Amino acid sequence: MRMYAASKAAVHSLGETLAVELAPSGIRMLIVIPGSFRTENIYGQPIYKGKMIPGPNDALRAAVEKNHSSISGTEKGDPDKAMNVVVDVVKGEGKAKGREWPLYLALGEDSEAHIRGKAGKLLTHCDDWGNVIRDVKFDE
Repeated sequence: MRMYAASKAAVHSLGETLAVELAPSGIRMLIVIPGSFRTENIYGQPIYKGKMIPGPNDALRAAVEKNHSSISGTEKGDPDKAMNVVVDVVKGEGKAKGREWPLYLALGEDSEAHIRGKAGKLLTHCDDWGNVIRDVKFDE
């Protein structure tokens, strides 16, 4: 899972950077953040069990595998509806008509919940550590 998560984070970061770099040329980026959709995706795939570092990760790996097998085929997301939304956004029609172009397009309740949870953690960090965060400038 770590490689999958790391590659997703890298693609998001690349998209954010390209959005800034390409904006002067009129090129827009759209970072689609899908939740769980009923497709042949990671939940239906076997978890790699080859040359892994043994130890405390064994329990985590077993929990992830159990979680994935329980999710496969029960995802609430309809992939056809999701792709229709993406097309609407790109064309500026339908559900996207009259809306500003988004850099991020979350699709699915679980995607929204994940984003809100992460944003909440980051804001809590800023609240809890604000005095430390801001206390790194040169002394005057």
